[in-house]
Amino acid sequence: MPSRTAVLVLVLAGLGACTLAERCPDPSLRPARAPLVQPRPEAEARLALVELAYEEWRRFGQPTITWRGPGSGERQAGLSDRDARGAAMVAGYWRTLGHDWPERRCATPWSATFVSQLMIRAGVGAREFEPAAAHWIYLRAIAAQAQDPTARFRIVAPDRIAPRPGDLICHGRGIGRRGFDAANIPEGAPLHCDLVVANRDGWLDAIGGNVSGAVTLSRRPVDAAGRLPAASDQPWFAVVSNRLGETAAPPRPGPTS
Repeated sequence: MPSRTAVLVLVLAGLGACTLAERCPDPSLRPARAPLVQPRPEAEARLALVELAYEEWRRFGQPTITWRGPGSGERQAGLSDRDARGAAMVAGYWRTLGHDWPERRCATPWSATFVSQLMIRAGVGAREFEPAAAHWIYLRAIAAQAQDPTARFRIVAPDRIAPRPGDLICHGRGIGRRGFDAANIPEGAPLHCDLVVANRDGWLDAIGGNVSGAVTLSRRPVDAAGRLPAASDQPWFAVVSNRLGETAAPPRPGPTS
């Protein structure tokens, strides 16, 4: 029979484990407090998005995946959120959104947090882009502004637009791999989005968080017009067109597959 001291140690250990687990943010949460945004002119904010994405990619040791086609990718490793340095950087992303995060690896997805903290740090206001810890939250907010001619972000079908630096490309995960109707994304939809940083010479480069546990640059082929092909490495269902700094009419939303 264990001693009273041993029982107390076990109880305290259990309480400690619960406390740590509870500190991992719920991916459905919006920012815990209104982020402090240093406003920038829109054109500068768009450039800053790309520069900040590259900066975080370099901090993770430049992990890269080059996709030749569905299921065919060449990987170059870097840091990950399993490493102490990587975990500390991820914790910083969560704190930008106002959440506490232990500097250790949690199972909570952080790809939407990565995108949102880029927007915050680049000086994009919450009126233009609603930062959130889940992609479906900010995508639904963008979709709700589809008829607003002043909206700075617009969801477009991948076969209708060549993604440009500062745009997002999005696909479904798990049970959502077949994609979604971008105008009616369900609450809790499992999604992933990357930030486009380059599209030239037949290749599109995009940087995303929580890709193989890291901030990873994914390089994939595009068609002659610079669009994502139907037979790609992921079931892309939406391009979020970034209109920051533009005065021209936005691309009209198209049907999604």
